[in-house]
Amino acid sequence: MPIRFKPVENTAFDPESGVTISFPRILPATGPDGSDTHEYQYMFRRDQQRVGATGFLGTVQVVEWNGGREVRYTLELSPEQVLESILKLQKVLGNTDDKYSFICSVAEGLVNVFSGQASNPESRRYLAMARVDELLRLGISPPESSTRLPNDWLILAELHVPARDL
Repeated sequence: MPIRFKPVENTAFDPESGVTISFPRILPATGPDGSDTHEYQYMFRRDQQRVGATGFLGTVQVVEWNGGREVRYTLELSPEQVLESILKLQKVLGNTDDKYSFICSVAEGLVNVFSGQASNPESRRYLAMARVDELLRLGISPPESSTRLPNDWLILAELHVPARDL
């Protein structure tokens, strides 16, 4: 049965599997190229028990968009160890979806935890991405209809949170 993580406050919950993705721990980090970045650490829980976890790097970029400013957060689900941790969760859950669909469903949950933010003065966009070559190394062929970016990146899930003040 396909999983579908729906936003619930600052988490994402799949009612079929009973799995909750908690809001990540976000730490400053240094990227492989020496740039400033963020490390995202996520936990997957079912019935208050940990059933999985993953961590990866991401970037923050402020861009001009539609006459305003947007803060863009990328969640980089590569290298392949990150993708393998997601596939390990698939095995733990006994999920029989194809691997690409499962990874995209989890990626949707990873970004959906940010949808409950009460106040943000600027529009925000969250992109969960993976490198095509990393997926292929794991025997996963992305469909031709997938959204590909320069440098062999692929968008797995996206969330836009409009600006709002309390």
